[in-house]
Amino acid sequence: MDAGRRVACLVAAVTCSFAPALAYTGEAVTDAEALLKTTMERPRARQASAQDVSIVRYHLLEMKAEAGLLSPEAFCRQARDELQTMATAEGDEPVKAELGLRGDRIDAMKDSPELCQQAAVDVDAYLFGADQPAKTDDDVREVERAAAEARKRYKAGELDRTSATLAEIAALEAPYTAGKITRQAYCASGQGALLADLDGWTQTLAEAGQMGLLGQISVRRRLYQFKALCAPK
Repeated sequence: MDAGRRVACLVAAVTCSFAPALAYTGEAVTDAEALLKTTMERPRARQASAQDVSIVRYHLLEMKAEAGLLSPEAFCRQARDELQTMATAEGDEPVKAELGLRGDRIDAMKDSPELCQQAAVDVDAYLFGADQPAKTDDDVREVERAAAEARKRYKAGELDRTSATLAEIAALEAPYTAGKITRQAYCASGQGALLADLDGWTQTLAEAGQMGLLGQISVRRRLYQFKALCAPK
């Protein structure tokens, strides 16, 4: 498993179910546009595949749709076309295989908004990670226990920085998704700083060739989702 896939799977553990009316904002769109520009320049230097470019294009479509800058109909049409391109583009074979298995669901995105949403959720779960958030007191206690264990292992040199930070992020998020604290209290916690730190660290890893594209996008989505949640209403 490469670094990008590993982090995408780790981020799945801290992807929460809350969703404001606009799950992302224009800031996320601007970031995705910048990522697309740099990714499109990389194939010429043999640093990115056609599949990488397609992944970022799909990511940008979702950011635009969830920021209210692209209609649901346009998203479904364009996302279907992009995912079909991604499934055959030169790049990671496991990604192509997984998208191939979802071929019928992807093609059905043109048939109805419901089928479009179902396909997008399924694809996003595979590419970028998704999991059930903490909902009960027991869930919260388990997440907090895992964070405490992660801190011990990180201090002992037995756990990497990325995994330790993700455990802390999950521990801060769990009380909110379980309904134990308000949105205001969650937004006033240290979550924003932790997510920004993780984003900076993943960029450092990416520059060193130790972090793949899917991992980078997974972390950015998590950061901008939090920013959208906590934006002034």
